[in-house]
Amino acid sequence: MRSSCSFVSRESRHRIVWVIALALGGSSVPAATAQMTGTPSESASASLERKLLMIEAADASPRVMPETVQVTEIELESYVLFGMRDQLPVRVDAVDLEIRPGALIASIDMFVDSDLASAQPLVGPLFEGTHTVYFEGAFQASDGVGRFDLEGVRVDGIPVPVFLVKALLSGLEEPFDLDAPFETPIGIDDVRLLSRLVSVTY
Repeated sequence: MRSSCSFVSRESRHRIVWVIALALGGSSVPAATAQMTGTPSESASASLERKLLMIEAADASPRVMPETVQVTEIELESYVLFGMRDQLPVRVDAVDLEIRPGALIASIDMFVDSDLASAQPLVGPLFEGTHTVYFEGAFQASDGVGRFDLEGVRVDGIPVPVFLVKALLSGLEEPFDLDAPFETPIGIDDVRLLSRLVSVTY
């Protein structure tokens, strides 16, 4: 396990959520008892938030052995809709995630307001209003380092070249390199995408 830190910002915790639509957390929960299906809810979001707080607490305390926790699709969908609602630059109206071994598929209904669109004069006006964004990619994290490989994107059903998406992200006011490896937050060591579940070791 890596050295702990006493404080990690909410933005740092959310980075891994947006990159792979993950929010990661606390004490061990057997897969058999985890909620596998249903409708996104405030309670499912709150459950994941509690796990985040517990894993932060574990990262700040010395431990002998690593621990593992599992997170479900419905928890992740709920956290994006409710737990991250006030932190996202766009309004997210619906999230549909499909977690497969080593891969993530997501469809997100979002609304981009005029202020955000005008802040990106090159392409922003094209995205003002309501859109459905679909993406799929491969994700892995080991030894505290995560990597995401974007494999496909569609906006309102229209395919968008992956290289164009990467170019747009790198040209933002705060550039974002989608290909760059990143440190997993709050002491997380390994992340495995399973069938409808995410297994996290910290």
